[in-house]
Amino acid sequence: MNEHLSFDTKAKIAENEKENASLKKNIHDLLSGDKILASRPIIIGKTPLSLAICGADTSLDLTITKSVVTKCLRPEIRDAEGRLVKKTGHGLTEAQLTESLNNIKTPMMIFKGSRENTLIAVTNLKDNLNREIIVSIELEQKENFHKVNKITSVYGRKDFGLYYDRQLENRQLLAINIE
Repeated sequence: MNEHLSFDTKAKIAENEKENASLKKNIHDLLSGDKILASRPIIIGKTPLSLAICGADTSLDLTITKSVVTKCLRPEIRDAEGRLVKKTGHGLTEAQLTESLNNIKTPMMIFKGSRENTLIAVTNLKDNLNREIIVSIELEQKENFHKVNKITSVYGRKDFGLYYDRQLENRQLLAINIE
């Protein structure tokens, strides 16, 4: 670590590293059959500042459920015409999912979602088909008697260029990471 970083910066980096390691372990344990983790949402951490600039409440936990994890990791299956078949998934690996969830802290850009009170974070990662991985987030959702910001999906976006152009045209871009 750089000696010139402030104490607050060092503390935030340490907190992020701890959250990242905890998330990786929790996802792995969930997939290994941990029944306790399967029965409740996994807390990714507090909602990051990257989402706060788009209206998210940073005092709320950012969570993901087992069903969403399962959907993201289940293979993507298409018929002969290329259409997705019933009960298909997004075909991400465990590492891609974990990295994408960690990447929400520093996404490339954030769009307003198509539904009320939702955001779409575009990561700097690609799936196995070389598609940009995006993360869908519902803000201020009730989960076990308290409010959370909830990950509803993580997937490689087909035709991202067209999606990006449409989002710009509709003035849905909320934030962009210029670094």
